[in-house]
Amino acid sequence: MMKEMITINPVSPTQIDEVVAFVREARRHLFPTLDHSIVPRDLATFVDTFIENADGTFLQARDQAGKLIGTIGMLTYDERFDDFSIYHRRVTEVVKLFVDPICRRQGLATQLVQSLSEVAASRNIETLYLHTHPFLPGAKIFWEQQGFRELLTCIHGDFETIHMAYNVSDS
Repeated sequence: MMKEMITINPVSPTQIDEVVAFVREARRHLFPTLDHSIVPRDLATFVDTFIENADGTFLQARDQAGKLIGTIGMLTYDERFDDFSIYHRRVTEVVKLFVDPICRRQGLATQLVQSLSEVAASRNIETLYLHTHPFLPGAKIFWEQQGFRELLTCIHGDFETIHMAYNVSDS
């Protein structure tokens, strides 16, 4: 665990620009082949997607000095993948788990996932869905350690994609 005091809270409207910049920079490093001039839809519609939507939230982790060091969000799952279906009434998709490289391997990602799971449970979300990729070192193992189970692995676009789900009531 991190030795210093970390706070994890929802992003407020005044923090959106800083958080979006943090996320876009993290994406730039992890996915260098993407066109980063295009702002992802969820980030472009941040207020509607994460603040005003009952199934959405976006959490941020900050250190004692107030520096942004991690993020995680959830949004309404849009069933855009045809290879499988999740038959639950309340499914949200976990997105944008990013931790500042200096703060990795200290338990912060686990804290962010736990905080997000608590928000989901408080909103009666039944299932958290996510997808990850084998080229992200340790990603599948990390998510399995958080209680997610693999649904399917297949190719989407240029990426091998691992689809995973977590039953919120198991927490």
